[in-house]
Amino acid sequence: MSSEGEQDDPIKAGSEIAFVGYYLSVDFYPQIKMQRTSAIDFARDVQSAMEVEGAALESNQWKFNGAGVCDGMSVVVERRSISFGVSPPGNNLEFYDHRFESILNAFQQAFSLEAMLNSNAMAQGLVPVSGDARVFLGAGIMLMHPQKLAAIDRSLHILGVRLYFPPDDVEWGVDVKVESWAEDTSMLFIEADADWRGARPFDGESIVKAVNGLSTVKDFMNTRLLAFLHQSPALGLDDENNQGGHNE
Repeated sequence: MSSEGEQDDPIKAGSEIAFVGYYLSVDFYPQIKMQRTSAIDFARDVQSAMEVEGAALESNQWKFNGAGVCDGMSVVVERRSISFGVSPPGNNLEFYDHRFESILNAFQQAFSLEAMLNSNAMAQGLVPVSGDARVFLGAGIMLMHPQKLAAIDRSLHILGVRLYFPPDDVEWGVDVKVESWAEDTSMLFIEADADWRGARPFDGESIVKAVNGLSTVKDFMNTRLLAFLHQSPALGLDDENNQGGHNE
């Protein structure tokens, strides 16, 4: 790994997260009957919200793939859940939020769903660093001396950290991953996977709240997570300014 001096400015100045994926899922009650006639009817609702290139209507799963301006977008329905994904996003998040909300409203009306049990929102992105992302994480975040890897006696391809923040004082918990990107070691791959648990009516208010989870996650990554990564590696474990994240 490189010297400490090379880590003074690990994140390139002015760097922003380049988002490469957005994902949203909702669990519901009661479970639906996945009949082909229902799938065909719901396919029309999906088609009204996004251009559909193809659909796979199986007995236990319906999957719709987007095309045109919705290329990369997908909708997957199962007996107890509906999920959305877009990778890579070709439009801003608001473009997809509008379509997710429209489809969720149509889905609720089609199947008279009573409760939304849980919702999950996840975003993935890339951030450029100065030098090698493995060095940045190992030396600047983990404070791990490279000689420790000698015990494994293998070349290191990916290095990463995982952090979980429970919903102590907020409604949602979030699972965070930060790792060197396998395709380009000058990039960090970051992911925030948040969940809102607890049953609530499956209505317009809950639908908006679930969809807004993506904006919450994106804001968390752009502010809190980037602030974490921007910290100076000189802030060591014994630094008097170190506030720490644990209780003694």
